[in-house]
Amino acid sequence: MINLSLLGSNGRMGSHVKKLIDEDYRDFVQLVAEYNKADNQGDSIEDLLTSNVVIDFSNPDATNRLVAAALKKQNGLPALVIGTTGFKEEELQQIRELSSLTPIIISANFSTAVSVFLAIIKEFSPILKKFGYSARVSETHHKHKKDAPSGTALSIKKALEPAYPKIEITSTRTGEVIGEHHLYLDGPADGLVLSHVAKDRSVFARGALEVALWLCKDKNSGLYSMQDFLENSA
Repeated sequence: MINLSLLGSNGRMGSHVKKLIDEDYRDFVQLVAEYNKADNQGDSIEDLLTSNVVIDFSNPDATNRLVAAALKKQNGLPALVIGTTGFKEEELQQIRELSSLTPIIISANFSTAVSVFLAIIKEFSPILKKFGYSARVSETHHKHKKDAPSGTALSIKKALEPAYPKIEITSTRTGEVIGEHHLYLDGPADGLVLSHVAKDRSVFARGALEVALWLCKDKNSGLYSMQDFLENSA
């Protein structure tokens, strides 16, 4: 049994995490603290640091407060699972600094299928580039999402480098779309489309909980990736 804290507990993703803990993870996870910055409800940011692991689905401002409090505390820190996106480079640097003190995974997408998608792109895009294929990305999310391009679209862009150093990303915000990402590889005589369509937010919440359990298994401090999780979670 691990003690888990949740930052962004009343948001779309935080609500799914709490629901899954109640329904499927109650024998493995105990929610001991939660905070929602939007309405300043719940425990304090500092209280979140008393758990074994924190799952963060909030916003950059709230994450920055959590990271600052952790850097101030220094010792006895929980592992961090960060699903927040839209960070500036200096904010990412603070997270990297904190990873020298505790294990952290930061990911724009906790879907296993997306991680496989990115691995395929990274391996095979140089071949298609060699044969004259161009690449472009489109992504669509719900109208409430503030950052654009999405974190997952930026992960796709990174996976395409260095074969495609300059990628066009088209972002659409409409309705209540959970998340759709499409990679178009256009050749002289044909084309290839790779897509990921999220059907339910629970896929991201379940992935985050599995990562949280994994990080609590005697992981050393450091900045981990979803690829690390997939390759070493068995």
